[in-house]
Amino acid sequence: MLLTLIALYTGVFLSALDATIVTSIYATIASDLNELSRISWIATGYLVSCAAFQPLYGRLSDIFGRKAMLLVSSACFGVGCTLCGLSYSLMPLIVGRVIAGIGGGGLLTVSTIAVSDLIPLRQRGIYQGVGNIAYGSGAAIGGALGGVLSQWIGWRGVFLIQVPFIVCSGTLVVFGMTNSNTKNQKLDDPESADENADENTPVSPLTTSPADSDVANPLSGANSSVLYGSVESENLPHAKSTDSDPTGETTWQKVKNIDFAGSALLVTSLSLLLFAISSATKSAWTEPIIYTPLIISVIAGVVFWNYELKCANPVIPVSLLYRQTIFASSLTNLFMTMGIFAMLYNVPLWYKSVLGDSDAKAGARLVGNFIGVSFGSMSSGIYMRKTGKYYNLGIAAGVLTTMGVFALIPLSAETPAWLQYTMLFVPGAGYAAMLTVSLLALISAVSNQEQATATSIQYAFRGVGSTLGVSLSSTIFQAVISKWLPVKMYAVVDKPTPKEVRLIELTIAAVKESVTAIREAPAKFQPAIIASYDLAIKDVFFYATAMCAISTICLYFVKEHELRQ
Repeated sequence: MLLTLIALYTGVFLSALDATIVTSIYATIASDLNELSRISWIATGYLVSCAAFQPLYGRLSDIFGRKAMLLVSSACFGVGCTLCGLSYSLMPLIVGRVIAGIGGGGLLTVSTIAVSDLIPLRQRGIYQGVGNIAYGSGAAIGGALGGVLSQWIGWRGVFLIQVPFIVCSGTLVVFGMTNSNTKNQKLDDPESADENADENTPVSPLTTSPADSDVANPLSGANSSVLYGSVESENLPHAKSTDSDPTGETTWQKVKNIDFAGSALLVTSLSLLLFAISSATKSAWTEPIIYTPLIISVIAGVVFWNYELKCANPVIPVSLLYRQTIFASSLTNLFMTMGIFAMLYNVPLWYKSVLGDSDAKAGARLVGNFIGVSFGSMSSGIYMRKTGKYYNLGIAAGVLTTMGVFALIPLSAETPAWLQYTMLFVPGAGYAAMLTVSLLALISAVSNQEQATATSIQYAFRGVGSTLGVSLSSTIFQAVISKWLPVKMYAVVDKPTPKEVRLIELTIAAVKESVTAIREAPAKFQPAIIASYDLAIKDVFFYATAMCAISTICLYFVKEHELRQ
């Protein structure tokens, strides 16, 4: 099983790494391509495709098996990274990021589902903790590594260097896993027969009786060999599946049952929403280019929801969202991820624009986040394994994360260096603990047969959160800096001449598209430009804090179910 877990966690690490590796080279790429106002698409292109395809992977892995879909995901990820590394303009770069995101979504979702196949629920906190370390390490190291590699081999090399690693991960999948799943496993747990009638079932502070709980039987449909960690589980490496498909459907019939229409509606809704948000940096919300795609996005979203409710095999079983714990944990992921990704993408930008740091130095400031993620993941996993509880831990994690992000607002050049390098530890630890808690809460609230699709829902919300977090933070940044740059720069010159007005306008246009233009601007304007950047990014930190606070409120409505051995 060791090879299997290494393969799974390597894919998770690379997927998370690629989501944030552009954070510290974000401004460098924008400056090279002169596209700072539209550069958020290199992040959101990856994140929106990742979010849109994650739910689909849950269904596809049930049909074709975990191994096959991991290999497809690895191939997409490798092709996308290669295209990014060969791009010399914005559009090919965005296309490459979209393809890589399709692969990254599969690596995240299928890996989590495969771990759920193998590990008993109560012990899953530890393994999910390790998975969160892989995910959090990738997300945290991405910025620092991107900055260092960018100065060493250029920003294109940052993408190309990932290709050999995903090839190694795919090789481990080939030799370390069998192409199986748990879809047809039978219940063989002697305690399950009376499970639903047990009046002593532990419930959360929000549940007054077992009947109020939104979980009928967390172990329903689970094979005893999986539940108790037996080496005979069909999902362990080199094991052979002996189950047959009771429906008698061929693979082609199963493929035809996949909800491609729902997937298309989801992609359409998300893409148009992001287009409207990103266009708001250059146009007013009352202009047709903004409200037209926004209206169509809302309509597509409503149609998607209603279609999924009636669909026999929905890509996202939205009916599950009517269960309190699933809906609350999904919203928790959505808002917390919005806040954290807004933070991760803008902290390096602050250091580069306000302090003038290099890519490597700005990326190094994210190391504290990596350490925090590692600590939060493992400590929360150990806590849940020992106690079988997660509710209070989740609330504490949410409060911790909110406080950690809020602490970034007073950041200045006078902030001690040691604090600059360590202050991301707190939000990193809180976010990692929240990821572990919310996933375990969701898994404990569904039957074994629903785990794959429920996990896909969780990752879909997380993917949408990361996408909205980056795109909205970019919109806020552009709106605020567009407001303050003229105010502060015209304040420098008393009664500017036409020549000075032209110089100011050209400087404003340049610094809005390139961070490197800040230090190339006339010296008398640089303090005004830096102050404008500082104000814009601090407003983004306020927004990130608000998202984390809303996430914590959502977590309050998660019910606590027993994490059985």
